[in-house]
Amino acid sequence: MSLPSLLLPRPRPATGADCVAEPFRVLFPLGVVLGILGVSLWPLHFLGVLAAYPGPGHARIMVTGFFGAFMFGFLGTALPRMLGVRLLGPGGIGLLAAGLATGPALRLAGLERAADAVFAALLLGFMAAAARRFGGRDGLPPPDFVLVALGLLCGLGGSLTGALVSDAEAHAAWLLLGNRLLHQGFLLLPVLGVGGFLFPRMPGAAGRQEQAAARRPSPAWRARAWEALATGAVIVATFPLEVWGAPRTAQALRAAALAAGLWRSFGPAAGRVPATTFGAGLRLGLALTLGAPLLAAWQPAQRVGWLHLMLAGGLVLVTLAVATRMIWGHGGEGPRLGRRQRWWRVAAALLLLGTVTRISGDFWPKILPTHYSYGAVLWTAGMLVWAAHVLPAVRRAGQG
Repeated sequence: MSLPSLLLPRPRPATGADCVAEPFRVLFPLGVVLGILGVSLWPLHFLGVLAAYPGPGHARIMVTGFFGAFMFGFLGTALPRMLGVRLLGPGGIGLLAAGLATGPALRLAGLERAADAVFAALLLGFMAAAARRFGGRDGLPPPDFVLVALGLLCGLGGSLTGALVSDAEAHAAWLLLGNRLLHQGFLLLPVLGVGGFLFPRMPGAAGRQEQAAARRPSPAWRARAWEALATGAVIVATFPLEVWGAPRTAQALRAAALAAGLWRSFGPAAGRVPATTFGAGLRLGLALTLGAPLLAAWQPAQRVGWLHLMLAGGLVLVTLAVATRMIWGHGGEGPRLGRRQRWWRVAAALLLLGTVTRISGDFWPKILPTHYSYGAVLWTAGMLVWAAHVLPAVRRAGQG
């Protein structure tokens, strides 16, 4: 053990107060459980355990359950520190956890609209809590966080559409728009918003470290916020264009807007980020996220498969890298982030192999049942590898 490591404060067991102040300790493990549940619907269906076709329920559980838990956990921990306020108490965290778990149960019971209503209520409650406390803030979030707010609004619009539209045939286009807002806007925009703040703070990164400490936005803060909002508005505009206009054009425009947003967030730092394990995982995840809409523009008939490359592959890698940064950073194990982690390569390889195996079922229908099932097993194995190496740290808290 090196002398610097001996001088570092020793982690202590996390307390109930730590869980209240840092809700990721509760919500990240829940997200892992919901993600495994979401992918398991396919093998359970093909084995005859689940009679109903699991496609819609699977997608919603992954987006609102898996990604929703990680998003609420991250924002519920990070925003209070940025704003200098207390965002969620024990009751709020308990309601979030209960609502996230209730949604999948309702979907398994065939109550899709009720599950969408529950998720809409969670989003409304979370945004209302943030808005109530914003006036008493001590500081400001980074300007790119306007994209986080826009992403939450996309999630709210998509879930409300699913909850309120009763006649699927008469309002099919609106339901498709709601799906795109929830399945893509709700996820892509926060990645762009959070990335510019978090990625340069990964160990060894040499990028900008800006964060507004003042209570009122400066002209520079406003200018960057408007730039971010313009990028987000273009991405949101591609969703109705895809539904009612030109799907290929919409996908290409979305890819261009994503590329512009990623360059704004990561470009100045990308060339100086060391070749750490998690840095490589982030870059690969972002590359897959950007490449998916380009592939969908090239092969629109396989849009759903390429969307899985973005969601189950790229965005999952980004989510887990960010979650590891938060868990180890708050668990007193931050120095580990700069070291090579062979297990992370194994986890990422299993997650991507599972994603590619699942996508292959869309190209060859004869193998669809087996490859959907094999893909789910491989993806679950990768998630369990990550959980085994990272989640134990949620029980520990760093000093200072």
